[in-house]
Amino acid sequence: MNIVAPVSRISDVMAVIEAGADEIYCGLLTNDQLDNYTNINCLNRRSEPSSNITSYSELKEVIKIARSKNIPINFTLNEFYNQEQTTIALRQLEKILECGIKRFIVSDLGLLHEIRKRKYPDLKLHISSCASILNSEAMRYYKDFNPSRIILNRQLSLSEIDHMRLQFPTLEMEVIILNERCHYIDGMCGFLHGRLSPAYNLFVRSILEKISNRDKYPIPRFLLKKLHLYVLKNNNSCCFPYHVQYCSTRTVRGRKTSKEKIFFNKAGVFLQACGLCAIYDFYKIGIKYFKISGRSLLAEKTMAVKLVKEAANIVRENLTKNDSQERIKDIARNKYRKACSPEYCYYCDNL
Repeated sequence: MNIVAPVSRISDVMAVIEAGADEIYCGLLTNDQLDNYTNINCLNRRSEPSSNITSYSELKEVIKIARSKNIPINFTLNEFYNQEQTTIALRQLEKILECGIKRFIVSDLGLLHEIRKRKYPDLKLHISSCASILNSEAMRYYKDFNPSRIILNRQLSLSEIDHMRLQFPTLEMEVIILNERCHYIDGMCGFLHGRLSPAYNLFVRSILEKISNRDKYPIPRFLLKKLHLYVLKNNNSCCFPYHVQYCSTRTVRGRKTSKEKIFFNKAGVFLQACGLCAIYDFYKIGIKYFKISGRSLLAEKTMAVKLVKEAANIVRENLTKNDSQERIKDIARNKYRKACSPEYCYYCDNL
């Protein structure tokens, strides 16, 4: 079982590797990109500087550290592009290839066609979960692009994943196991992400430039939490607090009763999504790659890697499914300080 962990700064790299990551992934969002094209529909689906490597010099340092530990790097180009953006994405892809990264996470069909047409000999293609591969027929279509791996959509059930695995037994498949549980299908989301103002981006960039050596001077977590609560929560429309009200026909003292259900999209639980219990079933199915979502500086990347590593070690002990899942639930409860709930669970329909 291989753990695929996110990084967004140099200090993340060694931290997640020492915690047990087998691969890392990252995106690049330079100041030039922000100045010229704003942060809407950026090239790697993360529109804020704090969730990205912010320069090629920083990226080269990330590559150097990962190579010293023989850890592969997966680079994200997983947004959807118009014709002009496709040209920009190809330009960045070629520059990243020159830097030494060979693995790319891609979702856009136009970019996939261009990659296939240009035949980059060393490139290894991972189809992003944003491509929304929801069944074996879609997988058969994307297989024509000769991917080395498919990252499965987080809305799939275990039985559906099992069926797809049986249909394509030789194709690497990766599942999302922790963090950022979105209610919506990634590739079909109609919400506009990246609504941060230019003033806020300028503020973030100035902080990152002043703290140029973020290995020694990380941004304090309490500050990040305040930014998340008071600023970032208004960045993504799909993280707005909202509820659905169900009105019953029953009356109490002459009044209709109603109840409210709060969905998990609220900002307070967005980063706490968990699918650790499903590792047992994935292990039996034959899934070998487990992705930790969450490139944000707010995400506790090292702790997430340790959690997945511990859960994977429990599964390898060949316990019964019930005993394995109970032990995994215990470590999840200790981390999140709350009981397991469908609100936080990725694959709760299968448990």
